[in-house]
Amino acid sequence: MKRRDAIKGGLGTLLSTGIAGCGILSGSDVQDSDGDGVIDSEDYAPQDPNVQEKSDVSGSDSSQSSSPKTNTGSNSDSELIGTAVGKYKAGYQGMQSSKDLLGTAIDSYGQENYGLVEMSLEGFESDMNEFSEAFGEAASAANELGEAEVQQSAIAGQNEIEHLVSAADSIRGAAKDAKNENWNDSDAKLAQAQTAIKSADKRHKEMMKPSDVESKIMEI
Repeated sequence: MKRRDAIKGGLGTLLSTGIAGCGILSGSDVQDSDGDGVIDSEDYAPQDPNVQEKSDVSGSDSSQSSSPKTNTGSNSDSELIGTAVGKYKAGYQGMQSSKDLLGTAIDSYGQENYGLVEMSLEGFESDMNEFSEAFGEAASAANELGEAEVQQSAIAGQNEIEHLVSAADSIRGAAKDAKNENWNDSDAKLAQAQTAIKSADKRHKEMMKPSDVESKIMEI
């Protein structure tokens, strides 16, 4: 039992502090209140999803919106810019929001509410697949634009999602085993989830924030 408690504690720690900027657990100082993909501590206007930096509301930049420029290059380039920025942001924000479900599942396991684990993760994989597809479209557009850094960041997002889905599967299995008092199997699956979350954390650290992706793309 002590080993299982240690693993559960490790999972909670990883979700609250290990995955940078995810704001998984309540009370975390890395929340993203306006859902723009920029954590509150780094967001100039944490309650306005259209403003991330001071330049967004001051000086010569005050007339610019958060949407990509449409007067840069050809129409084809404009469409690619819109896809790269928009799909990346959609994938990033969706992935971050869905991490809350993973946090809820882990909390539920810790409280021995195994039925809620399954409920919390219902639809998790399908949602994550949708966000992975968005990252894929962003990566493809970035590649056509010659933006290798943005492309690699989007691919890192896809890889992070793969590890998070694996973690969710392991936690779901651990809950099922625990419900049947198969503690050894449950422990093993919790350890697998811990490993998957650590891998997801590594991939997340390779990613750019949506605001940085937009700034990078706007340089074209």
